[in-house]
Amino acid sequence: MKILHIEDNVYKYHEINKVINQCGVHSVDWVECLNDGIKMMEENEYDLVITDMYYPIEKNGEEIEAGDLFIRESSKRGWKVPIILCSSLAYHYPELLGTIHFSFNGDWEDDFKNYMKKLGGW
Repeated sequence: MKILHIEDNVYKYHEINKVINQCGVHSVDWVECLNDGIKMMEENEYDLVITDMYYPIEKNGEEIEAGDLFIRESSKRGWKVPIILCSSLAYHYPELLGTIHFSFNGDWEDDFKNYMKKLGGW
């Protein structure tokens, strides 16, 4: 399984990546902005995308709801890759594989593992 992870917070990325590794997945491409995420999607095939909601369009830019822009762009381009939105705020996107309310205090890991099981990635 190959995953694209779009996240601009290095600490959050590492916490999520620990759980990805626990699921037996070690092929993760990590980018920190919308433009890099779109470029990676254009150049590679992924089995799953994990995206935050707030990150910049360009590296070191201002944080906006770029996760929503990525989801819309994915739909517009017809990318059929499952998406998990993993954000520190609770969102509901029924068209996605799932949404996770991330917290450094935990309680999100089981939800993530259940989504991985749905994909057959664990």
